[in-house]
Amino acid sequence: MRREVWSAMNVSASTEGVLPDPWSIPVAGWWLIALAASALPLLTFPALFAGLAFPDDISDDMRSALEQRFNKQKAKTYYLYPVICVVILVSILVEMSPVSKGLFFYSTLLGCIPIAVPPVRRRMMKNFVDQALTPDIRVEPDWLATSWCIIVMSTACVGVPIVLL
Repeated sequence: MRREVWSAMNVSASTEGVLPDPWSIPVAGWWLIALAASALPLLTFPALFAGLAFPDDISDDMRSALEQRFNKQKAKTYYLYPVICVVILVSILVEMSPVSKGLFFYSTLLGCIPIAVPPVRRRMMKNFVDQALTPDIRVEPDWLATSWCIIVMSTACVGVPIVLL
């Protein structure tokens, strides 16, 4: 039975027990994976924003101003994200000679966004509120949130190809 499955996958019996080569996926399949990876963060954005609240110690006027500014930022995210994805996909199509490898890394990085952001989203919201409350004073980015996102995405971009080798 096992030999029949491997032969159906066009894998010789000598490579039994070894996973099929991911680069054997046709380019059209990589495009579908890249499009699904592009949609994943867009579909998870509402969950990332759910449950975030502004501090209780601010006035109602400031709260409404913050909510309005936050909603504008969310709208920009929803409008700019697909545009940025299209620009990156076009550049992969034009610049990369093995398109499948470019699409693989693109999909890996976008697949990490829903993993990287949830643990630090409250810290990111606090940074947003602090910057809005004191616009004339530069608020430093939260080093923990920034480091976490960079480490998760870097680990995926470096670790996944190492695992596949």
